[in-house]
Amino acid sequence: MFTVGEDKLVKCWDLETNKVMRHYHGHLSGVYACALHPTLDVLCTGGRDSSVRVWDIRSKNQIFCLAGHKDTIGSIATQGVDPQIISGGAHWRRAHGGESDAAVRQRDSTKLL
Repeated sequence: MFTVGEDKLVKCWDLETNKVMRHYHGHLSGVYACALHPTLDVLCTGGRDSSVRVWDIRSKNQIFCLAGHKDTIGSIATQGVDPQIISGGAHWRRAHGGESDAAVRQRDSTKLL
């Protein structure tokens, strides 16, 4: 099982021993979303640093950092049929009365490997 949080860490847990097996370091601030790809051995994470990081779960290495969001990433989805990584974030236009401007980014995950 993978967990993310305010401590900037992505953790992989052994559910039998209830201990952390691996840490994934790289985010610059809190991490709020993660998704394990169904057909590739990659984990995608995103958070307050406005980036989606793609990790090789076998080696623990970050293999790609997707940019394009302007604010916190709150959701990530992956799909195996047409391998893609989809991330969602809310961009706040504070100068215009706090209206929200939702943004979604979509990437072909087969190009990452």
